Amino acid sequence: ANTRAYHTFNEPVSFATRLREHLRQQLDRLLPEHARLEARWDRPPFQGLEVFDVEHADIFFGREQAVCDVQLAFREQAAKGCAFVLILGASGSGKSSLARAGVLAAFSRENLDPAVNAWRWGVLLAGAGASNLGLGLAQTLASPSVLPELREDENSIPELGQALVQAPELAFNLRIKSALKKAGEGKPGEVRLLLLVDQLEELFTHPAVSAEDISAFLQALEALARSGSVWVLATVRSDFYARCQQLPVLVRLKEGKGQYDLLPPGPAELQRIITEPVRLAGLRYEHKEDTGERLDQRILNDAVKNPEALPLLEYLLRELYENRSEDGMLTFELYEKLGGVAGALGSQAEAVFSALPPQVREALPEVLHALITVSEEEEFPVTRQRTRLAEVTDTPEKKALVETFLRERLFIADQGPDGEAVVHVAHEALLQGWNRASQWAMANREFLRS
Repeated sequence: ANTRAYHTFNEPVSFATRLREHLRQQLDRLLPEHARLEARWDRPPFQGLEVFDVEHADIFFGREQAVCDVQLAFREQAAKGCAFVLILGASGSGKSSLARAGVLAAFSRENLDPAVNAWRWGVLLAGAGASNLGLGLAQTLASPSVLPELREDENSIPELGQALVQAPELAFNLRIKSALKKAGEGKPGEVRLLLLVDQLEELFTHPAVSAEDISAFLQALEALARSGSVWVLATVRSDFYARCQQLPVLVRLKEGKGQYDLLPPGPAELQRIITEPVRLAGLRYEHKEDTGERLDQRILNDAVKNPEALPLLEYLLRELYENRSEDGMLTFELYEKLGGVAGALGSQAEAVFSALPPQVREALPEVLHALITVSEEEEFPVTRQRTRLAEVTDTPEKKALVETFLRERLFIADQGPDGEAVVHVAHEALLQGWNRASQWAMANREFLRS
């Protein structure tokens, strides 16, 4: 066997994973070049920092088990009368991509229920409809791809929105049920809806949304989920879990199998994320004939050290694609020029920071002081640390900076052991790759010890 196929990771990798990689490498060498380069995807195979949506299902890899788990949870929830599942995960863990390119796409493509003629789906960004949650929900349900049969006249949608938050069960029985029946006329089986409420945490942070608004909105979702005709999927950042626990309706909705905890991808999942989109796009990673080293394996070795930094990996892969060679090769030279998995985001971090207002940029030293510490045992002594989110967002300027870096996936927010929200730098190497942060840290080592 070619021992180059067996690499040592910072965490255990199963023999089956290593064997599968070895066999894949051998097959790649045996296949003629033209067979490997037959493209079946003519768009960018990586999304960078953007979400994978339903139309990207063909290049969404590495989360197959999670998709199956959520589908199974949905069926169990529906069987007990409440078709609701909440995907909970850290910022940057890929919740929205799993929901859209994974779960929504799977239901729309693979209808396994003989009683269902067709699935229709819609997406409501929680923050986008925050000024009027009922209206936002009604507009989503009545959109052309979901249930346009709800549109009767110009007043019908605002009236439905008001009814959904005031008397949701009545609104379903009088309006939505009849529209579903109309949509299924002349067809065997029923039309069923799959509604995604994405980024549910935005309800907790939007200044226009009150506790009463959230409660009424969740009651509307509950009425839909218990109707038998609408399945409701939602995503929320795990650092907002404590807020979710304070909402009796949401706790009731996710009883049983109604909560799915999305974990970081493992080595085998990361390998599919790295290699499969390139294969579908008819591209290839550089392979050094003299040493046998493959770029995809180098990237995997680096990515597996910190699987929580999935957005950094996606950003790097998109940059490799955008700067590929004329013959479709992703090269070692560019990978090293970009600085690897973490270094590729150094320039992105600086661009995000530079776009902030001056008063917000001035908060960076205080934020860095809270999020990093020093260690005498490391080659690079500055290391990241988790800090309570409330401590690092205690002024408007610090909050604006932290929220921007969270949105750009440079920081990650999660739930601490005590249930409180915590925040940390997405990848420790970002402290080296972003010159502004590394220079400040090295100049303030004594200050960081205090």
